[in-house]
Amino acid sequence: MSISSQTDLDDIRREIDQLDHTLLRLIEERLAIAARVAASKGDGPHFRPGREAIILSQLARQSSLDPLRIEGIWRQIMSANLSRQSVMRLVISDKDHALMPTVNWRFGLETAPMETADHADALAMLTKNEADLAILPHWDNHTGGWTGAWQDHIGEKSGVWLVATAPFFPTSTLTPTALFSRHRPDPSARDITLLWQQGQFSEKTGYHLDLDHAVGVFQKP
Repeated sequence: MSISSQTDLDDIRREIDQLDHTLLRLIEERLAIAARVAASKGDGPHFRPGREAIILSQLARQSSLDPLRIEGIWRQIMSANLSRQSVMRLVISDKDHALMPTVNWRFGLETAPMETADHADALAMLTKNEADLAILPHWDNHTGGWTGAWQDHIGEKSGVWLVATAPFFPTSTLTPTALFSRHRPDPSARDITLLWQQGQFSEKTGYHLDLDHAVGVFQKP
């Protein structure tokens, strides 16, 4: 490599180093602002998938980057912020251990959820306040459907709701999951209400938790 080429490469690396320092400073500033937001919530829910969906959709519209790549970067930032606000007790129902890559994608690589082999048990832990979020297979991937005891733990009666799916942007490399919480989901720009009627699921555009047979709400990009 010529001296001029090496000089050009060194200049480029210095530009990258400077950008890295700038990015780090901005991330620190973002976390500090988010901490102020968390303090203003008081005892309210810190997990806000509707708000996160709005942020990710806006970023994707403003960028030429692959939306899934944007989500991957911002999920780490959001997970760092969430972990600073509160300790999230996660429980996962994952007999085949296929959901953990999606859970790590959604909540960070250090996530270590409690495990159960039964979907109803995971949801029951929410009703008993033994967990804050239950992670189950996506309904489209659940052979045989979610029936029986599962229905006793969801909806107005128990106060447990579907609040989001993961990943937010579709991909064939991560197994879709369904996220359940004791807190009603916050609205987003594009909500879909999931209903369970006559032994099957259906989806209705919009936020309609007041409907009979509503399982909950998830967000679309």
